Amino acid sequence: MGTIIEAGIDPSMGADMIDTELSFVHSPSHPDDALLGKIAGACGDWASGGGGFGPTSTITGDGAIAAAEKAFSAAVGGGRPALLVPSATYGLYSALKALGVGHGDICLIPEYDWPASLAAVRSLGAIPRLVPVGTGTYTIDPDAITPSTLDDAKALIACHIHGIPADVPALREATGGNVPIVEDCSQATGCMLDGEFVGTFGDIAVHSFGPNKNLYAGEGGMILTHDWNLYEKVLREVGHPVRQAIGGAGDAINYASLSVRPHPMTAIMLLSELRSFDPLVSCHEFEALAGEIAAHEGIRLIGMDSRRQNAAGKVPVALDGDICDLGRKYNIVPSGAFDLASMEKTARQVYLISETGGGTND
Repeated sequence: MGTIIEAGIDPSMGADMIDTELSFVHSPSHPDDALLGKIAGACGDWASGGGGFGPTSTITGDGAIAAAEKAFSAAVGGGRPALLVPSATYGLYSALKALGVGHGDICLIPEYDWPASLAAVRSLGAIPRLVPVGTGTYTIDPDAITPSTLDDAKALIACHIHGIPADVPALREATGGNVPIVEDCSQATGCMLDGEFVGTFGDIAVHSFGPNKNLYAGEGGMILTHDWNLYEKVLREVGHPVRQAIGGAGDAINYASLSVRPHPMTAIMLLSELRSFDPLVSCHEFEALAGEIAAHEGIRLIGMDSRRQNAAGKVPVALDGDICDLGRKYNIVPSGAFDLASMEKTARQVYLISETGGGTND
């Protein structure tokens, strides 16, 4: 097992004199070697450049929490107000609750999706209404939005599944601008539609930093809001009362909020990830890999067109032929998404292809 050595620390020294550089002594054969390396590197980054935000506290939102929120908003959030949360699913739940969704309310969600949207809606006692997805993108189809679809709808969740940007501007037009839109960017951080980052089109957006996501922080998520009014509503759902009081909630503090807060290490790891994250490079790498894959017979690329840029590391495809030859050159895994009406994967099977040797964050 590895041990942590705090380099240069003398218990008799004052706190301001302590060298906070950390190093790990561990065996490369340890099953968590890669994870320990990420943690050590992230701690070193924060120790060497974490000034200006105060001590880290999930109660107040200061320190690494505030730094991560600011950095993420600047990197891919278009400057929108941001709140770090322990998971994207909790983020979806909180976003819907902040929009006033409750028992018996109708929420529009894609018929093809990972079930987090379904779970978030049902956990509020709301009713999911499944909307068809387009055959070219597998994202929610604006043409499927009809007056009967919109009847009594309280919110719409647009998932950018497999990093494929949903056409949120078209969804906004199809709904007449009368239904708040929550963007589920869990698999799509850094992806773009018409040159703009996903998560900057809707009323609220939720990103994920869990395993196999474009940014990995162990776990965690980020909520981005269209404006400060919405930010305050979300803050009342996710923030500790102290943070609500100092963060803008004023006299409207919600003392009964769940206040499920992220671990400080989530913020520290996210900051480290953001240092090397270049969405444009990721998009170019995706396009190059997709071009290679498209040369093989029996493959249909999903979500590839001139409007969309995908920063994910796995190319979504439909396979019509034998994948044995492909499997010798690429990693091929089935998508984890479902047809939510039946909760089955067989009706609309998608495969995700990546280069070998890339590894995962599991």
